[in-house]
Amino acid sequence: MPIVRQRPSRAPAFVPLVEELEQRMFLSAVTLVQTITDLQTPTRVRRPEAVASKLHQPVARPIAVTALPLSSGSAGPTGYTPAQIRHAYGIDQVMFGTIVGDGTGQTIAIIDAFHNPHAAADLHAFDLAFGLADPPSLRIVAQDGSTNYPPTDPGATQGGGLNSWELEASLDLQWAHAIAPGASLILVEANDASFTNLVQNAVAWAKSQVGVTAISMSFGATEFAGESTLDSLFTTPAAHSGITFLASTGDSGAPGGYAAFSPNVVAVGGTSLNLAGSAYVGESAWSGSGGGPSIYESLPSYQAALPYTGRATPDVSMDADPLTGVAVYDSWDFGSDTPWVTIGGTSLACPMWAGILSIVDQGRAQAGLGTLDGATQTLPMLYALPDADFHDVTTGSNGLYSATTGYDLVTGRGSPVANLLIPDLVGVGSISGIVYVDHNADAVDGPGDSPLAGATVYIDSNNNGILDGAHTATCTSTNVPLPIPDNSPAGVLSTLNISGMGTAITDLNINFTINHTFDRDL
Repeated sequence: MPIVRQRPSRAPAFVPLVEELEQRMFLSAVTLVQTITDLQTPTRVRRPEAVASKLHQPVARPIAVTALPLSSGSAGPTGYTPAQIRHAYGIDQVMFGTIVGDGTGQTIAIIDAFHNPHAAADLHAFDLAFGLADPPSLRIVAQDGSTNYPPTDPGATQGGGLNSWELEASLDLQWAHAIAPGASLILVEANDASFTNLVQNAVAWAKSQVGVTAISMSFGATEFAGESTLDSLFTTPAAHSGITFLASTGDSGAPGGYAAFSPNVVAVGGTSLNLAGSAYVGESAWSGSGGGPSIYESLPSYQAALPYTGRATPDVSMDADPLTGVAVYDSWDFGSDTPWVTIGGTSLACPMWAGILSIVDQGRAQAGLGTLDGATQTLPMLYALPDADFHDVTTGSNGLYSATTGYDLVTGRGSPVANLLIPDLVGVGSISGIVYVDHNADAVDGPGDSPLAGATVYIDSNNNGILDGAHTATCTSTNVPLPIPDNSPAGVLSTLNISGMGTAITDLNINFTINHTFDRDL
């Protein structure tokens, strides 16, 4: 099976891998200008089911011809900023009571290959440029959790601006943090770009870490027989809080790649995002967005309503077009004088969605709920959410498939309307049932108990028992105190006037005292 590896740079380019068993595509950041030349060296794989455990460290060579020089970036940021992206998708509107939705208390693990010596310093420089606080915690570890780091990417030249895993790591860290600045981060650096080390070692270590609730994987491969044997690696370990695994679908259009095809992984595709300042104008499908039905993985139950026989990707999408890309700081490849480049790719969309899931899990923690398990909760919930939770992308294609109303094989369900989607994924957005008088105090609506009419039930997301909100107002009432004698005629009432809120009332508590003789007379 032929393999070509794509690796990140300022000018997007496919960079081939020549591996002992076969050539495989590893997807990473796509940058602003791309001219593609493919070098394929297929070899025979005797045991497809063992491919992942037998891949060897790749030897890469740059073969792209670019329209822009790659020797340097720019001195200042270019591309969309964190504030623009957060506002466009409604992320900056997410509140849990008075608490800002920013991923606080959660940890995002990011899986990449090779070592980026500048990753921490570049993230700090990125934060300073955009007024972000550093993450609560940043750990950079080898695939075994140690500080015995792998070598730097042998297929890239420092300062030469070639596509590199160092750029990929900078992109992943900076944009997971941009979306969820309150979340802690772990960058796990695999020894090389094989599935053995990226998945069976790095992912396996990351998912064992306490506090990890989202794992972002901006890499992939063309599908291969036996890939389903790896699916179990993308599951939450026993006795661990729920983990959602996310993977980029690819940057070369249909059909996309694995691990995004795993039914246990949230597959993230790409769009072209149109903004007016920070205001959302619209999106179209990005031509590079991987997507299509799997030839090896069966259709999972959460996609039962779709007209396919194989696992369909993507599930969701987000900005990925390098022409509508984001600012990334990479001093390893471009030096400290001109470190800024504009980056796109589904490897941008993936860590951004990981940030969104960490905000969801923050909200669930506030509500006393457990973090989401990707296979059994996140994925089924994504397909059960209301249409209003997504921007439905209906134009554009990825070569084989076109975006259309509803689910499609280019953008999935669409991109997030985060201020609606996140509360719905938190799962405390509605209450059903009746309020009743429990006369015998047995905590069951049983014989002799009666419904209580006129009761108002509200959601107290942070469980503090009081009204929380960004807006407060003074309330005035008339005809108070109001005597209501026993057996008084119907229609005796008092009026409560509330003004100056400037927004809808979502949480209202009223305490009052009733003096009466007989309960039955009320």
